[in-house]
Amino acid sequence: VWLAVLPVAKLFLVNYISNTEGAKISYEDTYPSSFGKFLAAYPYNSTHYKIMEVSYWSGIGKSDYIEKINVTGDVPDASAYIEKAGKLYSTAVPQEIDYPVYSVSEENGSVTVTLSDARDQYVKYWAYFKTVYRFVFDKESGEYVAYASEQEGREKKLEENWFRRIS
Repeated sequence: VWLAVLPVAKLFLVNYISNTEGAKISYEDTYPSSFGKFLAAYPYNSTHYKIMEVSYWSGIGKSDYIEKINVTGDVPDASAYIEKAGKLYSTAVPQEIDYPVYSVSEENGSVTVTLSDARDQYVKYWAYFKTVYRFVFDKESGEYVAYASEQEGREKKLEENWFRRIS
C-alpha cells in the first residue's frame, strides 16, 4: 500500500510546492535525500538556484539559494572559461549535472573551472549529484586537462577523448 500511495502523495506535494513557489518544479527532478524527504530544485533567477528539502509530513523543511557562478579573485575572462567548460561537459556521457554550479579561479597562468550540481551538498548517503568536474585551462595555449571525482572520492584525470573537441 505504501508503495502505491507514496508516488501519488509526492506528485500532489510537488504540484503544491510548484504553485506556492510560482515555479515549475519537475516531479522527475526530485530525488530522495533521506527517509520521508526529497530534494527539489529550480532556477530561482539568473544568478541562483533554489534548493529545497521537502518532507512528506511537513512540506518544505529547509531551503537555500545556491549561486550559479562563484569567481575567486580577479578573473576578467571568467565567463569565457565557464562557457568552454559548459560546452565540454555537454559533449560527455553521462549528463549527471542538472543544476550546474561553476567555481572559477586563476593561478600561475591557468584558469580552473569546477563544475558540480547545486544539490550535491544536500545529499549525504545517496549517489546522486556527487560527481564534480574540474577543468584546468592553460591561458596561453588554450589547452585543458579535465579531472573528475565521484562521491567525494579521489580525483582522477580524464582521458583526452572523454570530451569532444569544441571550437
